[in-house]
Amino acid sequence: MVVLDNLKSKGFVNSELVLKVVDRDKMIAFIHLVDRTIAEYQSVAELATTLKEVETELLNNRDRLKLLEENNDDLSLKVDNLKKILSKKMKKYLN
Repeated sequence: MVVLDNLKSKGFVNSELVLKVVDRDKMIAFIHLVDRTIAEYQSVAELATTLKEVETELLNNRDRLKLLEENNDDLSLKVDNLKKILSKKMKKYLN
């Protein structure tokens, strides 16, 4: 990183370095950018998890709906058969 190469030694203490204000501001801006990127990534990760849960729920609901449709078809057939039987009995009774 260019900013780190531009550090200058401060006086007699070699372990302390001086950073220009402009370079410091650039580093702070970069750190904030990294923080925002991490927060956005976490939001995307949470969204991906939520979407997986929704997908699983939809698949479960699809299976449940298919079963209910089959049950409804079976019941409709039974009702039709009962109507036919009732109609025959009514004709017999009325004659």
